[in-house]
Amino acid sequence: MLNVPHLRSHSDAAHVRDFLTTCTASTDDELIQPSLDSMTGVYLTWCELRGETPLSDRRLTRALRRLGVKPTPWRPIRRRHARRYRGVRLTGPLVTQYILGSLY
Repeated sequence: MLNVPHLRSHSDAAHVRDFLTTCTASTDDELIQPSLDSMTGVYLTWCELRGETPLSDRRLTRALRRLGVKPTPWRPIRRRHARRYRGVRLTGPLVTQYILGSLY
């Protein structure tokens, strides 16, 4: 278990760690690293299905950084600038549900 003393509370750390365990896997492949929008969308879906109140964008980003999941610098992706989260990829049935839900 990761020791994350700098988060506002232990529950923030546990909450984000649960999300990462459920919805992400490690990767070095930059082509499949999620954008900030995708990561946030899957996180909000995960919270909704669990009946939990999501952290604010700022608290979520801070928790992810402290757990070692850091965004890349801004760079062009498909004609717009975007950032991606390094070292992880989205995975699992919830991610599929999020993708299918965003199509409708």
